[in-house]
Amino acid sequence: MIETFRAYVRKHIKYFFYIALILAIKEWADLFRGDELDLLRLIGNSALAFYFWGLSVGKFEFRE
Repeated sequence: MIETFRAYVRKHIKYFFYIALILAIKEWADLFRGDELDLLRLIGNSALAFYFWGLSVGKFEFRE
């Protein structure tokens, strides 16, 4: 099951990156608009988008 999950993630990594990027942009927009700030979601979504970007361009490697 793990091998199929890893293969699925490798195949769809760009989609995961785009979803995480959209969520991070939404959180940054809420910050600049002055709405209620959820710092954990802001940092978490930004870090997740950066990580998926790194995986998609090959800066980070998948663990085996």
